[in-house]
Amino acid sequence: MRILADAAGKRKLRLVPTSKFQELDAGKNHLAEQFMDRLYTDVSEEDLRITLKTIQKMTGNITEDN
Repeated sequence: MRILADAAGKRKLRLVPTSKFQELDAGKNHLAEQFMDRLYTDVSEEDLRITLKTIQKMTGNITEDN
């Protein structure tokens, strides 16, 4: 990452990614995609819907409104 002065205002600074940073970031994104693919293997949309509904109910049980 590089720090550059903002052309619009001298008191502002901008972080600008270098090519090396972009390469590292792309590699990290690939690993994250692999992780998510593995995480959701054999999990159906119905399973996800049920899980989300259950978590929402449980959250509702512990909110200040109850």
